[in-house]
Amino acid sequence: MVKSNAFTGGAVAGLTSTENIVLALGKGIDFSANANATGMTSELLNYYEEGTFTPTVTQGTIVNLGASYTKTGNRCALSFGITTFSDITTAANISIGGLPFAHAAGSDAVGAVLAKNVDMGGTETTLTALLAAGSAQIFLYGSDVSGMTYTAAQHIDLTIGSATTYITITYKTA
Repeated sequence: MVKSNAFTGGAVAGLTSTENIVLALGKGIDFSANANATGMTSELLNYYEEGTFTPTVTQGTIVNLGASYTKTGNRCALSFGITTFSDITTAANISIGGLPFAHAAGSDAVGAVLAKNVDMGGTETTLTALLAAGSAQIFLYGSDVSGMTYTAAQHIDLTIGSATTYITITYKTA
């Protein structure tokens, strides 16, 4: 067993390699000994969590192929796959909800998308996930080959119900 002693305010704290470090609520690892970058707002790492969530759509239903998240501080990283869209005929934007944490106002997030069986009927070549500032929904957008415009993907753009989409995105939490 490895044991070390840390001195804090005259008290001795023991730490062994067979136990977890447990911090009081709202406390964390303080990096204030580091030089501050311009715009720095915090030097305290005070939150970490991993888990699963259930993505949803506002039109119809989907099958969740697996959805996980990691929250570190005020950032939440999502990775998930969805398929078997029940609605492939509505001219409504594909909107994905069920996020595990509220999204901060004033902070857009963009993520990567890998999709098959999506045809937007134009020159769109790639899909990108957008979580607009303060929104609780992720929308998918196609970019045209020139990169000059982007268009929201709609349920009617799904060529078959088993269209499969994988998304990774990291956003700032409220």
